Order: sequence, then C-alpha cells, then structure tokens
Amino acid sequence: MLLVKYVLLAAGLIGLAWSAALVLFDLRRRDEERRRLAAAPPSLDGPVREPLPPVRWKRARREAAVSVLFLLYGLSITVVPSGRAGVRVSQLWGTRPGALYPGVHVVKPLIEDVVLYDIRDHLWPASGGHDRGSVAAPVGKTAPEPLSVQSKERLAVGLAVGVRYRLDPQRL
Repeated sequence: MLLVKYVLLAAGLIGLAWSAALVLFDLRRRDEERRRLAAAPPSLDGPVREPLPPVRWKRARREAAVSVLFLLYGLSITVVPSGRAGVRVSQLWGTRPGALYPGVHVVKPLIEDVVLYDIRDHLWPASGGHDRGSVAAPVGKTAPEPLSVQSKERLAVGLAVGVRYRLDPQRL
C-alpha cells in the first residue's frame, strides 16, 4: 500500500510540474513569436498581423486539478507499522476517539494527522548487568547502580528495580 501512496504522490507532483511546464513553454513560444514579428521588416502590403500562438490555460488547469486530486488521495493514505498504534488528531476537532491499529488507514488529508505511539513492551530502567543476560542500557545512557544495603544479619544485599510497561492501545 505504501507503493500506491508513493505512486499517487509522485503522479501528483509530476502532473503539477507538467502543467507548469506546459504553460511556461507556451508563454516562451508566444514571446519568441512576438520578438520574431517585431524584428521582421515591415511588408509593403501593410501590417498583416499573424495571430500569436495560444496559451493552453484550460488544459493546464484541468491537468493541475487532476494532479491535485492524485496528491490528496496519496496524502490520505496512512500506514501504521506493526508494534505501533496511531491516534487521529484533527485540526478542527482535536483528538479523535479510537486508536488506529497496525495496517492501512484513510484519513482526511490536510485536516487530520496520525500520531504514532509504540505499544511494545519496554523495560525501565534497563539494567547494566551484561553477565546476567539482562537488557543493556542504550548507548550514551548509564544504568542506575543497584542499591546496596545491609540486612539484619549484616549481609550485603543488592536491590535493583526494573519496571516493565507498555501502552494500552484501547486507552490511547
């Protein structure tokens, strides 16, 4: 579905560029014809005016309108990847109810946007003990040191707390 989205977006952009190029080409051709007529010597029969080539405004407008429709259709397709959930946020009505689960969804282009949230399990804080088979801390962050305390019998006890969490997609 991403291929369809990107093909629609590319077709829209190419169509808009083509419409602009069509008008610019016609305007340039018209300007060159005007210069050619101005540089030509006057004829003895009197001024015979040849019509200038027309600019294809109607065709360019039609093609630009179709290109804008392709762009809007491409912008309306949203893909939520697996392991994530989306929330629709409208420019007019704020956050819309209901989560968008992984897959392809259609939103109102230029009015609604989709905010993605990670709904996979996470461990906080990740401990730094590589030898115990636990998850290592992310690069650049240091894991907190375990709390060392003494028990009533004067034995050293290390205490570390890790919290496993994930967002509930039904309550986003």
